[in-house]
Amino acid sequence: MGYSIERYDGKSKLLPLLIEEGRGQNDAGREIRKAINDTFKKADLSPSFFTFAVSVTGDRLIGLDDTDENIKIAFKWLKGEKLERFEKQRTFLFETLQKSNARYWLNALIKILNFAGTKGLVILLDDLEVLTEKLDGKFKYTPNAVNDTYELLRQLIDDIELLSNFLLILAGDKVLIDDDKRGLKSYAALWMRLQTGLVPSDRFNPFADMVNIDLHLKSLGEDFHEQVKKRLIELFKVSGLKRDGNIQTPDLSGNSLLRSAVIETALRAKKLEEE
Repeated sequence: MGYSIERYDGKSKLLPLLIEEGRGQNDAGREIRKAINDTFKKADLSPSFFTFAVSVTGDRLIGLDDTDENIKIAFKWLKGEKLERFEKQRTFLFETLQKSNARYWLNALIKILNFAGTKGLVILLDDLEVLTEKLDGKFKYTPNAVNDTYELLRQLIDDIELLSNFLLILAGDKVLIDDDKRGLKSYAALWMRLQTGLVPSDRFNPFADMVNIDLHLKSLGEDFHEQVKKRLIELFKVSGLKRDGNIQTPDLSGNSLLRSAVIETALRAKKLEEE
């Protein structure tokens, strides 16, 4: 709306500023809503996400009656939670999160995050080897659940051009490759998209689709864990923590050097005493 950061920093309601400049409350509210609509109209959002973005931003900038409650309902919807009928009628958010629209929701979420000043979205999923593991003699996941997971990953890979500003990192033990029946190889459509990351090379390639973290750590040098420790100490100090050498730590010999360095540094961090 043409305001500089010195005039409006975005931390408070915008409506009082327009009223202060001589506009009537109704005219000011109408002007803000028009600016909001014009902004999100260019974002190619679905009707539901357009409604979400417009309503939350409007409540945030104008802030009349019951705005906090409306925002709570809107974020409840965004998390895929079921809304009561009166909540749907109040916010006009009738679409529900399902398998068929999940990827479109993800794309819309990234666009809204960009509007909010965030560069993008990073999703980190660890312990993926759980798909191959047993509990009390039975596999934790059924074959159909494993296939559904791999199919979702396959779809995300194929939609990469649509999901700009998005990074997905999956991590798991080597069994994901070695297990032919439940590992990545069991789902041919996904495996054919990932196996190029296993091409042997004389030099470590951190940009490959699939990365061996053991080789990655080796490429960083034998003193990498010490570098991490020093950096953590610096970050803790900035956060008001100091390193206390008198704090006793448990035996960490069963862990890798990197994991031990991180755990030991965190356990010895102590809040600085106030002057």
